[in-house]
Amino acid sequence: MKILTITFSLGLSLSVFGTSLIKINPFNNDSLPPITVVDHTDTTLAAPAEEAWELSDLDSLFKGAQKTFVFEWHIGSNRLLKNNFSDASAMEHVNGWLSIENRFLFSQKRRLGSNASPFQLQTGLGFSGTVFSFKNERTISKDILGGSGTGLFPIFNMNTVWSSNWRYTHLNVPVMLHLDLSPKGTFNEGLNIGVGLEGRMRLASSAAYSGRDLDGDWFTRTTQSGFNTRILNYAILAQAGYKKVKLTGRFERIPLFREGAFEEDVFLGSLTLGFSFN
Repeated sequence: MKILTITFSLGLSLSVFGTSLIKINPFNNDSLPPITVVDHTDTTLAAPAEEAWELSDLDSLFKGAQKTFVFEWHIGSNRLLKNNFSDASAMEHVNGWLSIENRFLFSQKRRLGSNASPFQLQTGLGFSGTVFSFKNERTISKDILGGSGTGLFPIFNMNTVWSSNWRYTHLNVPVMLHLDLSPKGTFNEGLNIGVGLEGRMRLASSAAYSGRDLDGDWFTRTTQSGFNTRILNYAILAQAGYKKVKLTGRFERIPLFREGAFEEDVFLGSLTLGFSFN
């Protein structure tokens, strides 16, 4: 039964200079719009907001993976080589398995192009310690007759030579281009291939040998010298790795000794196994 609606109609008209200011018209409550109940659990409006938030998080993730700091440690064997990669004749007096290359590198890897690009540029600064171990009772020395050359000379006035080494340290500045097949947004988590160049500056160099002298006493001699090696040099680099493990070949492109200072032009080369931490 329809509820009886009493309609009250009041007409009030107040005219000032012939203009009606207030007018109340009759109305019926049946003309009121229906009340709509809003369900707050409806996800129609919430879904786009959640999707936008997820996209924002994903974008933030890729931005954070645009570059990363990398610390590397490499250790391996070094050799004196000819320009054609064969052993120099001086290797006759070198213990190859005791001649060690030890390198530390502080660097940054940065993606080239988009955040998902597999191409990365690595730049950094490092230090290397190079050790040559000599055999046949030899040591490296400048010409003992007063000349300007350098050679691997016999050690005199010793009954027994226990060890003879040449050590030098240098500063390295490498630049490498990598193809890194790691999952998107990560570094050093997959197959990695790199090529590049490395500048090198000699910091220190010394030769030492020790053993028993002619009287049977323990004797050690250390000589601080550059031995006519070049202060500055550069090398080509080639690297292949999987995740954190890297195998790196390094070959200097300028002869190790100054022109005419050694019996032949020799180039420093090394092959090292490295570990990358980022």
